[in-house]
Amino acid sequence: MKCNLLINGNIITMDPQTPRVRWVAVDSGKIVYAGNAEPTGFEPQNVLKLDENNAMLPGFIDSHVHGSDTGLYLSSVKLKGAKSVADVLDIVEERCRNTDETLILGMDISEERLKEGRLPYMWELDTISHGKDVLLNHETLHGSCCNSSFWNKLPLDLTMPDIERLDDGRFTGLLLDGIPYERTYNYMFQCIDAEAWFRNILAVSEYAFSCGITTIHTLNGNGLKDKLDVRAVLDRQDEVPLHMVQFIEDFDISLAKEHHLKQVGGCLCLDGSRVIHTAAVMEPYADRPELKGSLYFPDDMVYQFVHDAHVNHMQSSMHAVGDRAINQLIYAIRRVIMEEGGHDDLRHRIEHFALPTHEQIEMAAELGIVCSMQPAFPLLWDIPGKSQYERVLGLERTKRCDPIANVVKAGVVVCAGSDSPVTDMNPLKAIDYLVNTDLEHRKLSVNEALKLYTVNGAYAGHEEDERGSVTVGKHADFVVLSKDPFVFSKEIKDMEIRMTISDGKIVYQADHTA
Repeated sequence: MKCNLLINGNIITMDPQTPRVRWVAVDSGKIVYAGNAEPTGFEPQNVLKLDENNAMLPGFIDSHVHGSDTGLYLSSVKLKGAKSVADVLDIVEERCRNTDETLILGMDISEERLKEGRLPYMWELDTISHGKDVLLNHETLHGSCCNSSFWNKLPLDLTMPDIERLDDGRFTGLLLDGIPYERTYNYMFQCIDAEAWFRNILAVSEYAFSCGITTIHTLNGNGLKDKLDVRAVLDRQDEVPLHMVQFIEDFDISLAKEHHLKQVGGCLCLDGSRVIHTAAVMEPYADRPELKGSLYFPDDMVYQFVHDAHVNHMQSSMHAVGDRAINQLIYAIRRVIMEEGGHDDLRHRIEHFALPTHEQIEMAAELGIVCSMQPAFPLLWDIPGKSQYERVLGLERTKRCDPIANVVKAGVVVCAGSDSPVTDMNPLKAIDYLVNTDLEHRKLSVNEALKLYTVNGAYAGHEEDERGSVTVGKHADFVVLSKDPFVFSKEIKDMEIRMTISDGKIVYQADHTA
């Protein structure tokens, strides 16, 4: 029997029946042999012998990626290193001076890192814009600031809340979470054509492969009536090298049905972000006791969306961060399941599930809900000694924030994602955090942490028979690491991606790899 590729080395399968094997054979993009005995009867076109220090695993699955946003991010002005408003202005002006782009997009800005404790005002951005439109997005993607040129084009009702102005009445160009920011972001998306969207997703594919990721659950189209970013990919799916599970972010499920998708929704936001006080919480914020966040949609609208998905045998998914938003969604799911006589293994998802109560965790387990959580969030916002969680939520709520271990122990299937571009598409950093943190509500074993990015990710996308483990019959998606994470568990974040293989083809190879 001929095969395209024969691999020999230290192979971690994530298949409990045969946890480790020495040999894998691949033909036509599928695994045709996985075992410890050298296979006989194969005539390989290529043989790959792994370095004895390396380890091969199933390709990583990032279960929460804003594909369109990430494509924009990769070509945007990066502002994470800025320490002051002056730094921001200098970095943005450099791009304005040296590009033909008419819209300058910035990402990763945060008032927390700027010494002034605020984002730039529009008149400050005007001084460095050089005739360009400028839009800078908050690192949470739940807020922005812009210059006057862009501001004057926005379809905003200036009487709406969440549009900042100074005491003298001047608008600052800062848009907080909510409808004004949604309209701003949608307007920005409409400035980009289909070909640019397609180029963006090709850039996302290349970057994902460099991170050892072979599948993403991509959440796109939020608020865009024409769904141009989604259609640009769906219409040319065969040309995209990265495997994508597509979630269309719309209450209207007709486009998803048209393309025979198994899932609808994605990051349809029922609330906002903890760190800017827009997540809907049951108790007031510790540092802003007048605030409890907001629910963006009424209960009946949330119920109807879940119901429409369920009766069409589709998995629904929505963004719920705060405990009040989780309550709204989880009770809508429960009502639909009770009315329709069971969950039918549809695996309705809750994206983020960041601040659940104990009762909500138990309900998720009982209802067969998949929780799509983000292990890298604490690396961004819960840094010891300067925790933004503690500042906005207080110590007690911080202790139950992002409780991934608690959710896993309750029997809930948890898949993991980056929420890229909010955090980097780097599974190793997140896995390392889960394995090596001292916080019991987040701490997992190496095997548990890897499952979030392999078998659980496949299950969350209804692809457990196709991907997620090195098992005969599944797609030949692999990542080769510089070290074995089970042996060198303290060094996971420093391990290198030596190679990524998708459908049996090498799609990424580190420069120093033979």
